[in-house]
Amino acid sequence: MMLLNEILMNVLYIGAGFVFIKSSIGKLKNPYAFGRVIESYHLFFKGTFTLFLAALIGPVELVVGMMIIAESFRVVGLLIGILLQLMFLLLMSLKLNQTLPFGCGCFGLHAPEKISAKKVMFNLGYTVLLAALISLNVNEVIREMLQ
Repeated sequence: MMLLNEILMNVLYIGAGFVFIKSSIGKLKNPYAFGRVIESYHLFFKGTFTLFLAALIGPVELVVGMMIIAESFRVVGLLIGILLQLMFLLLMSLKLNQTLPFGCGCFGLHAPEKISAKKVMFNLGYTVLLAALISLNVNEVIREMLQ
């Protein structure tokens, strides 16, 4: 039974990490296009700072995904992932039911896309999964320390 639990947990960690890795691909390939996505949220900054953020977020997501998969950096990766997700959820919530000209920036950079409740709920569910994985990981570490 313990082996089955361990396999299931590893599948969940790999899946959670893969979501960040998949999300980073388009941002890494074309940071300029992702900068346009960021600008379409109409935040307080534009231009050079937006391009800086766009160039930074893709590599950060890639590293976070790898950290979640790698056991030794998992908790830190999960924490950073939750912070990224919370920021993204806030942005998406502010633009709920609005169409962004370059998409939401979730998985790829594409044509105009409406920020739907379904997209927000998917990202909320993913954030809850990350939090649950942290909780399970911390409980496992505590259990091992007590033995």
